Amino acid sequence: MPQTEAGPGRQPIRVYVVDDEPDLRTSLSYALEAAGYRSEGFASAEAFLAAVDPATAEGCAIIDLRLPGMNGVELAEQMVRRGTRLRMIIVTAFGQLATAVRAFQTGVLDFIEKPFEPGEIVQAVARALAAPPASYVLSQEGATAAAQLAKLSPREREVFDMIAAGWLGKEIGRKLDLSPRTIEVHRANIMRRLGVRTLPEMVRLALLVEFGGGRRMT
Repeated sequence: MPQTEAGPGRQPIRVYVVDDEPDLRTSLSYALEAAGYRSEGFASAEAFLAAVDPATAEGCAIIDLRLPGMNGVELAEQMVRRGTRLRMIIVTAFGQLATAVRAFQTGVLDFIEKPFEPGEIVQAVARALAAPPASYVLSQEGATAAAQLAKLSPREREVFDMIAAGWLGKEIGRKLDLSPRTIEVHRANIMRRLGVRTLPEMVRLALLVEFGGGRRMT
């Protein structure tokens, strides 16, 4: 069963929905309340920050990527700077790898493309609440990830950063004036040095060092 209660008094866990579409806020609120959560909706990042202190709030935040004013990723970044313990989920009708990378860099736990069923969000919230909060994950694992990436040569790190940011091999080759074959050799060496087998594993390392002492990705 999903975790829906918290604290000594077993109060319902709060889920904050930050989206400028009133109908979506309403439908998600109904679904979340039916699942046992307490839902609060906000039409903008600014309205959310004016009402909620990310440093002390507990629960989960569902954040639309394209908000009026501060966008969803900017809000997530602001929340992490304030030491949030909220689990964060980004929703968007305009999913792109580069945007997803930036979101995950911040500590966002899920990146869900619209349209979706409200039940999908309820399941995503349950998964997010089972994970450590963003500030904890980044601070605990970032230094280890940075140490792993320090094994790479400067050229390998450059190629690694571009792969993790969503660049294709041929794009990296053009940018660095290297052949596609050379890029593939670099990629194989990088994966061997880091002890990873898949691109998501590589990307996870890059995302963790964003707050663990490494440099920002390309």
